Amino acid sequence: MKRSQPPAYPAIWPLALAGGVVLLNFPFLEVFSGPSPMPGFSPLLFHIFLLWGLLIGVAFLVAGRLDSNHSNRGEEPEGTPRRKGRP
Repeated sequence: MKRSQPPAYPAIWPLALAGGVVLLNFPFLEVFSGPSPMPGFSPLLFHIFLLWGLLIGVAFLVAGRLDSNHSNRGEEPEGTPRRKGRP
């Protein structure tokens, strides 16, 4: 009988979500809404787009890590259709 192993990074998703909520919340965004040091440069937009890219990057890395953990053990993730023909 196979034992079910826990996910590789079970606590990273709630931490990433909480970090995104805190960093995109109004009181924190108010810090970046002041006058711009350079004309035509908005620190608020820079912060939002930088944070958006970082959260996507974290999701990409964690999803890739979880997928590689399944392939290293020779198992397929649940819901993966089986191929017909050679194994």
